[in-house]
Amino acid sequence: MKKLSVFFKKNKTMWYWSLPVFLCFSFVLQGSPGDVNFSERPSKKIESLDDLLPKVVRTLITWPPPDELKKMKILDRSVLSVKAPCEWAEDWVNNVFSVSWHPPKDAKILIIKSEARGYDTIRWKWKKDNYDIQMGQVFSTFTLRISKLDKNSFGGSQAERIENIKKLAAEVFSNTGNSWDKQGNIIKINISGLINKSFNLDKIKSIPLNNDSIIYYTGEPFEVLRTWKKDGNTYGTSRDVPWYEMISWFNNKNMVCFYFLKNEGCSPIYINFESQFNSKLFEISSRCAIYYACKEANKLKLKYDKKKIKTKHENGQWSVIFNPGEKTETTIFIDDITGKARQ
Repeated sequence: MKKLSVFFKKNKTMWYWSLPVFLCFSFVLQGSPGDVNFSERPSKKIESLDDLLPKVVRTLITWPPPDELKKMKILDRSVLSVKAPCEWAEDWVNNVFSVSWHPPKDAKILIIKSEARGYDTIRWKWKKDNYDIQMGQVFSTFTLRISKLDKNSFGGSQAERIENIKKLAAEVFSNTGNSWDKQGNIIKINISGLINKSFNLDKIKSIPLNNDSIIYYTGEPFEVLRTWKKDGNTYGTSRDVPWYEMISWFNNKNMVCFYFLKNEGCSPIYINFESQFNSKLFEISSRCAIYYACKEANKLKLKYDKKKIKTKHENGQWSVIFNPGEKTETTIFIDDITGKARQ
């Protein structure tokens, strides 16, 4: 995203405490792509939304009920480990959607640590015109759920529903996106035509549901693997399809949901819906833990060799061990969310 390079330059300390964020953008590796290999999504019988949707999407498209929220760990964006992920999530919103579809200042926002299935989530909820809107993000995935407040369907026939949802998508999504040349330079392109392919009539399918049906489209190609090379060296394969070429969606009566992987394309990092970082978005890194533990050790006037420091992560905290194996061995515990230290 265009703001990221400036953002991280201005916030150098974030490299210490926002591991999931800078891992996602470690694709600064430049190189020329090699051959592209396409692999289809494994085919399976689709009889319900549970069969269709990845688990993380199923979680994000449903706002947590009040009784469940009481049991969840709700975070504030002022918390140390939440600041950068929120900035990053907002950057995705700003670059993916038209300005009129950005969450307003009074939108309800939820930042949840270890939601259902352990996901760290950022959610928005607001109303616009005749729509109730829910937006959700984890490390790997973005969802947008739009429901008509008047409860009316998006159309009668399947063709009418598809056409109306296509028009809505044209309003919702930005007209421009990023692409890259062979030297890795960013090129701004018009992506409206690429988004329109998500409404290819030949690829839209349906699931019978009582007297109605759920219609859906799964972004294709689902997996595109590209071999990356630089200076004659091979650095493995990567998913090379940007988000705007992988938009999936489904419609059930008065609700439509769009979802896609948060991939900008041209990235040596493989992103999937069930990324391990979905449950680590709000955790500070070991490097950050050492940084804060050292500050505490200096307050205690503890003498130590920084090269010999060891760390261990368990039960929601980092154990930072100074002078391991020596008489002066000291352990300082760092909370992996707040960064607070204790002995």
